[in-house]
Amino acid sequence: MEKKAGVVNNGVVGNVIVVAPDITAEKLDAMGAILVPDGVPVEIGWGYDGATFRPPAVSIDEIEAGLCADIEAAYAAAIDVIAAQYPATERDSWPKQEAEARAWTADNAAATPLLSAIATARGIALADLAARVIANADAYAAQGGAIIGRRQARMDAIAAAVAANDIAALQAVTW
Repeated sequence: MEKKAGVVNNGVVGNVIVVAPDITAEKLDAMGAILVPDGVPVEIGWGYDGATFRPPAVSIDEIEAGLCADIEAAYAAAIDVIAAQYPATERDSWPKQEAEARAWTADNAAATPLLSAIATARGIALADLAARVIANADAYAAQGGAIIGRRQARMDAIAAAVAANDIAALQAVTW
């Protein structure tokens, strides 16, 4: 039998997830998830009082708020997986690196103070660094774009379910 956990936000289950049989309590805590006892049919919108899951006695607006918070948290975690490989100060330089790389690729006379300094410190040719920066920027745009699109699709589905006052459709939205 698969194990499930309720992702709880402000005492309301915003999502129900299937968890690995060997998941640790620390991982559950980090996700804001509570292991669901076997046989308890927990669904989105159920309440959790710190000890017991209970059927919903909440409005669709409260379910929406919990689900939106869960989607935002899942989105942030997915983006963080990509960004975590680099320190924030380096990520802050990406727009300038990309602008310089694209400008230099279009016109080798373009000024590249940042890229030139990086290339010199790394001991690589400016042309190689510019090509790497552009490839990385394009890859990040594709990966990030897919994650952004996923988030926006979930938020659209939430808005449509709320507009239709359809709790079942709302409960069907997951990350």
